[in-house]
Amino acid sequence: MPTKSNAAPKSGVSRSEAIRTYLSEHPGAMPRDVQAALKAKGVTVTTGLVGVIKNEMKTKRKGGTMKAAKKAVGRPTAGVVNKSDAVRQYLAANPAASPVTVQQALKARGIIISVSLASAIKYSKGGKKSAKAAGRPVGRPRAAATSNGQLRAEDLLAAKAFVDRVGGADAARKALDLLAQLS
Repeated sequence: MPTKSNAAPKSGVSRSEAIRTYLSEHPGAMPRDVQAALKAKGVTVTTGLVGVIKNEMKTKRKGGTMKAAKKAVGRPTAGVVNKSDAVRQYLAANPAASPVTVQQALKARGIIISVSLASAIKYSKGGKKSAKAAGRPVGRPRAAATSNGQLRAEDLLAAKAFVDRVGGADAARKALDLLAQLS
């Protein structure tokens, strides 16, 4: 059973070299156009290969390597607008603006954002720390006991205030029984 060969064409020119030659003559050509033109010359290439070689050529023109280009992806460059900062600045100047208004105003400036980004920034807590991060206790307070297991006077006064608030000792016992059932 014959298989499709990925070997270079019989003309002696590699596929990659044929793509480079065509792209040097037609630098703005799209991968599909390069593929069609080379097919007419008898060289079969994929659009993926054309895209890879075109990207390599573009990177080399800029004086970098593919490795350097891959590292640079995701790094902000000079003149690039941070969208979140743009939203914050707009909201600082217009605190009553709705997220849709923020999106439309920034779009007019050429900054494309989603309504959800504007909403998330507008309605976020704004850097407030959580109770745990702020050092406050989280959850149910521990039983306040001294080193010998005795309750402190403050704890007894708090218990008395609770009993008075719920309407007496019997009501407090019922409340504690219900609480025990929930636990």
